[in-house]
Formats: sequence, structure tokens, C-alpha cells
Amino acid sequence: MPGFRVSRREVLRGAGALAGLTWGGVRVPRPRPTGGPRPRRCDELWSLPLPEPTSLRPVLAGGRVYVGVREEFLALDAGTGRRVWQQPLPRTTRGGWTAVAAGHVALMHWHSSGGKPKRPLTYLRILDPPAGTVRWEQRVYRTRSASQRRVGVFGAHAVTTICTGPDAYRVSAYRLADGTRDWSSGRHALPGGPPAPGPARLLLAAVPEGRTAVLLDLATGRPSWVRRDLALTERGAAVDLGTHLFATTRPAAVPTAAAVPAVTRLDAATGATGWQVGFGGAAVDVLAAAGGQVHIGVRGQGLHTRDAGTGGPRWHWPLPPGDLSLEQLAVGAGRVCVLSAPPGGRPATLHILDATTGAPCAAPFPDVHQGIAADDATLVFQTDDPQTGATRLLAVALA
Repeated sequence: MPGFRVSRREVLRGAGALAGLTWGGVRVPRPRPTGGPRPRRCDELWSLPLPEPTSLRPVLAGGRVYVGVREEFLALDAGTGRRVWQQPLPRTTRGGWTAVAAGHVALMHWHSSGGKPKRPLTYLRILDPPAGTVRWEQRVYRTRSASQRRVGVFGAHAVTTICTGPDAYRVSAYRLADGTRDWSSGRHALPGGPPAPGPARLLLAAVPEGRTAVLLDLATGRPSWVRRDLALTERGAAVDLGTHLFATTRPAAVPTAAAVPAVTRLDAATGATGWQVGFGGAAVDVLAAAGGQVHIGVRGQGLHTRDAGTGGPRWHWPLPPGDLSLEQLAVGAGRVCVLSAPPGGRPATLHILDATTGAPCAAPFPDVHQGIAADDATLVFQTDDPQTGATRLLAVALA
């Protein structure tokens, strides 16, 4: 028909539909052509077709995958992809964030109000993992400018953080049991990256004091210690290993533009520095720690792995040609799963490395979207199907 065009992506989606794909079901992947032995640790377990990349990224915990798909929040069996339960989401949902720990699923989601002018409403919902029963839900924020919304589970609290403007944040702690808000602060912000589950404390940046490092007691909202000489960077992350913390930092007295970022090991009880390592002024994008090692994603350089006790180097994995940054890290089953991306962030590539040596364990997965999760058996991520071009949630075996 004159003037009528069909994009290549739509053609591929149509081909996928003809091949029997459904948006709501789980399919077993087609056999791949044999070209030699394929590492068993990366065998595909299942995949779930998605209408589009989901902003409610998958979280893997307790043998289940939690993910938002359009107007539903799903719990899937991590081994088979079977739907365990689902909870409805508002039709106007625009995004969300999930954290799972201490026998609770914390879902922070935001959507548009029905009135005029439309305003984003942010809600916190706490669910029971076995059955998906809603324990409580309440609105936690309403503003036009909210961004960088995150939630984490720490001890007996769900902690929300919302950026409301340039250097303006709101951090609040809610009791998991009944939703009571114990405290709220407009003076603190999380370091860059998602909050990781940990004890009843949280490392934060004191915004009015130049993002100096503060360890807050979540029961009271009061600081256990403050490091006025040390600032937390806006990129990177913080990891709590119990007796020690690891964070991306810079000297507090140096202006941000001139500061040299580093990774610092801090004593959890006192805040004293155990060791500190920099990377020639390059920014730290991501940070993870497991198995006595700290994995550090450095912009323009790749993945540096250090001994968690001494800070000494273990191994270095260089960035592939054309890539600039590491977008995400996930560690499980003796593997480090890392997402690398060129300038602009797309298309990203997922690499699976041996945690002991840094050697690649399998061929990389191309066209991967933000949102990877791993445990001691499974790796889950969003990717574009190489045969149909459609987006899918894919699970592969790590062990």
C-alpha cells in the first residue's frame, strides 16, 4: 500500500507471534544450532516474552524472580519460570523498584494521578513472599519533580529515598510490620546505585555538609558516626558486609570537579578507614562484594577485583573495544555477571566471568537491557530475542 511502512522490529515481533509466542506465558527456548559443546552453567532455563523492557526490573531472591510486567507484579519460580502469584498494578504505573529481604517483598511504584494536572504518586507496598498477600500499602510521596526513587530492606525497616530536585532528597524509614514511619530526613541521600539489604543501619551522604559519610541507626534516625573528611560520590555504590563497609568516596574538602574518586573500606563500628584505592581519577560506576573480594567497575578501564581484607589486586578484566562503562554487577555461584555498554548506554552486553580468575565463562549475551539479577544457581536478565527481535526475560543456569 503506498505510504504504508512496517518497521523491521514490527516484522520480527509478528514473526514471533506466528511462531506461537504469547505475552502472558512462559516458553521453552528453541534448540540452538550445535557448534561445539556449550557450557552447562549457561544453559537457558526458560524465557518470558515481554511487551517492552520493563522499568520494574527483575529481583532474584529465595528461588523466585520478582518482576513487573505492564499492569501486574509477578512472582515466578526461578528454576522453571512458572507463575507463583501476581498482584495488580495501577493502569497508569510508570515505574517501580523492588527489594526482598527479611521475609518481606518491598515494592515501590509510581503512577499518574487521575486528576488535572496529573501528578506522580509514589506508593510503598509490602507483600508476603510465599503467597503475595499485601501486608500494607501507603502513599509515600507526591510531587512533580520526584526522581531516582529507590527502596531497600534493612533489618526491620523499609527505607525509601526520593530525589526531589538538585541536591534535594527525602529518606524515610517505615516499619515492615505495620508501615509506621519512624523517621524522615531531608538532609541525607543514598550513595549512587541501589540500596543493598543489610543490618539495621544505613550509610548515607549528608547533603548540606558536602555529601560527607554518615552511618545512621535506622531505629532512631540518628548517626552512629560521621566522617567529615570523607564524601560519598553520586555514582558507584555502598556495600555492607557486617563488620566492614565499602563505598565509593572522594575527599570532602576538594571540590567535586577536582576530586579523585576512590573505593574505601570503612570499619562499621567506628568509620575508620581500613584501606583506600583509586584508579587514576577515573569514575567508579558500580561496586559489589562477595566471597572475600570487592568487584569495582571503573569507567573506561573495566572491572577491577580486590582482596576485601587488604585491598590488594586479584585480577582485572578490561572493557571490550567500543564500550565505555559498566552499568551493573551481579555476583552468584562463583561468577561475576557484568553489563558493559558504549557511550549512550545501548546496546549493552552481558558478560559472565569466573569470580576467582576473571576469565570469561561463556560467550557474551548481546542486546541486554538494564536489570540483571543472580543468586547461587540462576542468572535472570532482559534481552532482545535474536530470532524474533522481541524483548524477553531470560533465565540461565549459573551452576
